[in-house]
Amino acid sequence: MSRLFTMMAVALTSANMLIAQGAELHPRSPIVFLEKTYFFPLAPYDRSLRFEGEAAGHYFIVNRLDWTWTKEGGWRYTVPISMVFHVRMLDITSEPVRTPSYRIGLRPQFIHASPVGADPAKFSLFGISGGFTHYSNGQQGCTYLGFSRPAPDADCVVSNAALAAQRRANTIDGDFSTSYLSLAIHGQRGRHYGLAGPTRYQHIATLEFQAHPIGLPPGGMNTQQALEYGQHVARGSYEFELRPRRWVDKKWRGLARLGAKGGYRFSYKGGPDWTFLTLETSYVFDCLQKFGGVFRTHLGSDYYNINFQDTRPLFAVGLMWDLSRIDAFNRTGIRGTGGRSQKVYTCTGD
Repeated sequence: MSRLFTMMAVALTSANMLIAQGAELHPRSPIVFLEKTYFFPLAPYDRSLRFEGEAAGHYFIVNRLDWTWTKEGGWRYTVPISMVFHVRMLDITSEPVRTPSYRIGLRPQFIHASPVGADPAKFSLFGISGGFTHYSNGQQGCTYLGFSRPAPDADCVVSNAALAAQRRANTIDGDFSTSYLSLAIHGQRGRHYGLAGPTRYQHIATLEFQAHPIGLPPGGMNTQQALEYGQHVARGSYEFELRPRRWVDKKWRGLARLGAKGGYRFSYKGGPDWTFLTLETSYVFDCLQKFGGVFRTHLGSDYYNINFQDTRPLFAVGLMWDLSRIDAFNRTGIRGTGGRSQKVYTCTGD
């Protein structure tokens, strides 16, 4: 337990350190098209959970997204190492916390920024990213109940034929490790308040394909797992964000967000395929370091890897952090000011 919470604390602390990288609206090393951090103290409905947390930390070997880029546009690249830890605490007295699942990946990004049309307050981003990710929960048990390993490094064999025939996931100490290669395209388009104000609205869309080769080291998916879990994955997402005009000068200003993420996991050699859909609505406050509230509903196969067979609807209310995002581009001097105000909005209400 203590090791678990130490891991979570380190991940959250490292993520929060990113806030200090730059000014409120112009972080020196902004994060684009990467995961956010969530915490759900109101547990998902009908799952016997006390809470769920997802801590996302992004560390950059190289990040060429900076103030100059937001003014001049063009192509830039980043090389992030992302670590996303996911934990659920169960409403039971014995071993209430399973080993967290985690994703660790190296996914270089190539991102292009440009104004849109004759209005320099409008902007667009286009991105291509891809790389390698290891997704696991760090366990050595067999993936399904009724199987066991005769030796630590041996393949799983049937130990209980009746139970093994049911193909029920081993959510106690089962190995759900997989390693995959991904390729994604991203698009973002929006408008700022003037040339130095925060984002007024924006649309963000992503399409991604994940290839999960059998046995790809380290800890790649095995044949038994692929037969029940499916193999390759296609994912898509869309988000719309709007900053209410009437609050843009207020301390409680922020971004209202509607988002949808869905996907399809392809079957392997006649096994089952899986679909999933997540819907979110949130409000993130500018003056609380991009911290806000979120409501999530999820349909289809569970996104927590050891619970992929659970298809009950999931509902959760909680908190989210959207750290070091770009909320304003430095468009001053591009195609003239057009008579627009250069006021910089702050959290003092001035």
